[in-house]
Amino acid sequence: MIREHVRKSVGKAVRSNAQVSSLHYLPVIGKTIENTLEESVTDIVTTSLVNLLSDLDAERIDHFISVGMHDYTPTADALDKEVLNVVNECLELVKAHVAQQRWKSHLTEKESAIPTGKPEI
Repeated sequence: MIREHVRKSVGKAVRSNAQVSSLHYLPVIGKTIENTLEESVTDIVTTSLVNLLSDLDAERIDHFISVGMHDYTPTADALDKEVLNVVNECLELVKAHVAQQRWKSHLTEKESAIPTGKPEI
């Protein structure tokens, strides 16, 4: 049951990933690489989940629930939301800087400073 769910989930993620799905354009080996990668990730995730579930016992589950319920406060939830808002704002700033493509202007400046070797007339 776990393996089947992980296989479907990983397959969907692999197919929606532009970099991985572009592997099928490689002649002869592309689809094989894509399938091997999908199977490998499925095996890794499935094994990790099985190990996690086998490591859990009733005592650990009870401890997790009691600590989680005891330490939870609406203030902590509000703080979590605030931190997420700050992270989102930071990501938006990074996206804005990337959109400006400052690296292109920096590269253009460097290229214009390099002599072409052609005599100017």
